Amino acid sequence: MKKIIYSLLSATLLFSACEDRLNIEQKGVIPFESFYQTDDDAQNALNNLYQSFCLNIAGNEGIYIALPVLFNEPGDDMLAAGNYYGDNDFGAQLNEFRYDSQNEVIKNAYWGLYGVIYDCNLILDNIEPTTNIKKRVCAEARALRAWAHFTLAIGWNCPPLVDHVLSADIKPTNYEGGHDKLIEWCASEAEAPSQVRLVSLWEIMQVQKITSSKLSNLENTNLYLVIAGQIYSTHQATSAKK
Repeated sequence: MKKIIYSLLSATLLFSACEDRLNIEQKGVIPFESFYQTDDDAQNALNNLYQSFCLNIAGNEGIYIALPVLFNEPGDDMLAAGNYYGDNDFGAQLNEFRYDSQNEVIKNAYWGLYGVIYDCNLILDNIEPTTNIKKRVCAEARALRAWAHFTLAIGWNCPPLVDHVLSADIKPTNYEGGHDKLIEWCASEAEAPSQVRLVSLWEIMQVQKITSSKLSNLENTNLYLVIAGQIYSTHQATSAKK
């Protein structure tokens, strides 16, 4: 019995003595609390946003890019063909209007747009626009977030408006203001950054080390330069019809 008690006491002392050695700071990462502070942090966050855009929006889902397939395949002048009927059925479902909520193109496009919105919100929630660089970074993130919501409104009528990073227990619902109010929000959000100088596509290429030969796959990264006009024109046309 004494041997058992001594063994338990020894084990207790052993683990209590080593407990402080288990709290090892993670290496090779930047703590969240100390990031988003400097101009370099802001630029790096923006670089990550454009990488997110390239992966989530312009990224290849194997043999297709989700957004062009989603908005082009339902057209009368399109034929989603393959080696046989049923080949590449993800596109044929859209082409023949027999898709459901589990269609992978719809799912990938929806997830991709909200993935970009999440990275936009990381910037806008954590960076104070106190310097010219931070103002530009926030302006680009705000414009791109407006474009993503605008695209969602085209495809899903009145999807959730997500203008900040959500906690894990939040389950957003469709925008209560309806389609028109969501478009108006997109227009106002896209208009706001127009007072801040936005970088050119050439500058983006320099930061991302993108060559002209790769530009064809990334042409949409310049969308924020025309987003205000695109969304505002749509809003004006809608208002004129009323």
